[in-house]
Amino acid sequence: LFGLLNCKRFVVLEAAFSMGQMVHHRMLEYRVIIYDVDPVFEGVEEWYEHVARSRRPKNQPWHHVRVGGLDARTHVAERHLEAD
Repeated sequence: LFGLLNCKRFVVLEAAFSMGQMVHHRMLEYRVIIYDVDPVFEGVEEWYEHVARSRRPKNQPWHHVRVGGLDARTHVAERHLEAD
């Protein structure tokens, strides 16, 4: 019973893409390389409010990506990605 009263319920979500995989951003039409995956949105709330205009669900996988050929990095909701 240690800590059972303070336990949070966790849901394990499986991401469709993995680290190192090159995928295509559906909305913005560019290729990205995945360098990390969050099972749910773990970014900064201010970023979500100002940058994530589509308001994708936070309780689904989000990917840390590097835009192909550039040094630009961002978070992308999995719904916006497709296999390259």
